[in-house]
Amino acid sequence: MNKRAATSGGFIDIGAVDRFLVEHGSFTVLDWLLAEGMLAYADYAAWRDGNRETLDDALPLAPADVDHLLAEIDRHGQALHLAAEPREIFTWSTSNPQPLKASKRADADRRLVQQWRRASPAPQFDLFMDNAASVAESRLCGSLSVRRFDEATRDLNALSRLDPTNKSLGQYQDLINYGRHLQTPAPTDAQGILAELDGLEQEVQPLARTLLGSNARDYLTPAWQRLTKALKELPAQEDLNDRLHPSYALAQIPEWEAVRQCLESEPRLLQRPRWLQCLARACRATGKPEAGLLWWLVSMDRHLSDTTSALERCDDPVLSKLFSEFLTLQDRLRIELPESAFPGFVLLRRPGLVHYLGTVAPLERPETVVMARLIEARRDGKDEIALRRSLGEIDLGLLAMYLQVGVR
Repeated sequence: MNKRAATSGGFIDIGAVDRFLVEHGSFTVLDWLLAEGMLAYADYAAWRDGNRETLDDALPLAPADVDHLLAEIDRHGQALHLAAEPREIFTWSTSNPQPLKASKRADADRRLVQQWRRASPAPQFDLFMDNAASVAESRLCGSLSVRRFDEATRDLNALSRLDPTNKSLGQYQDLINYGRHLQTPAPTDAQGILAELDGLEQEVQPLARTLLGSNARDYLTPAWQRLTKALKELPAQEDLNDRLHPSYALAQIPEWEAVRQCLESEPRLLQRPRWLQCLARACRATGKPEAGLLWWLVSMDRHLSDTTSALERCDDPVLSKLFSEFLTLQDRLRIELPESAFPGFVLLRRPGLVHYLGTVAPLERPETVVMARLIEARRDGKDEIALRRSLGEIDLGLLAMYLQVGVR
């Protein structure tokens, strides 16, 4: 795998750490790398199965960049007053689980898997039984996360004896029951699959994240894989719910390469803004940032009425920054530009994207098409008069934007 060259920019800002912490209850670099697509789930699964010695070669980062990322996390963790807890990861083997190393470098290995949590006063165990209950509950969480449900049942029984007033006993049993439910065939009809999705997202997933923290991903992945298989076998429907597309379940794992391939081969892709935005996310996560930005533009170009909500959902930091600049430009020019102007603004601020236009579906709105042609004309040293006139006829504000941003 080609390693990304070292950069002077940051990999992750403090806000992203805080958001991840709120959503998952803890922050682990390894979990964040998976969520961002910087570590492919297939490589992670092979490691957990004991088929990879480490993840060093699976990361698209040179060792110096890994160290830079870890240093950033340390700074953000300290600024947020988080506490780092050591963590050991084992193979998924049900008979003889073995400890795993995320990296051959001992310091990187420790910091890649350690958990950052909100700092809190350390509990004082005055009685041996208090400590024994805590150990039993920790063991139960570990058994659930690696999906060893017979072992989890024994751990739950032990916890029940040690701490019969524990308020989570019934919830742990629910997670064991759901884990065993996954061994049954998934529904084959749309309504049945939607009911399973609702139960997973509204009940099981929040419960798993509350009780298991970052280990919830490993517990939940088989549920999403089971639904992915069912969704792929679902008969084609003309009015398909966005959640009933296989890409939706794959994105929850997340398996971004599979998401990208799934959506790129989808003939109805251009009809659904959510699919376009999911494809944009998958492209960015699989090392195709230019295509990712352009698919966002295609989404807004083809579905103008969805632009505002799309930007509110957008998790691409580059596009979010560009939209902030777009709003600032309007204040500076003292004009109000239509939302349809934003794709053209992105092309003006990132003119190199024009080279990649052929890799995505065509942009169709006249203002976007003319803006792209103006960028090409300026690049090639051609006359721009006719194109500028066309842009002004669409909206004089667009021409003012081009003259302010594009002519330098």
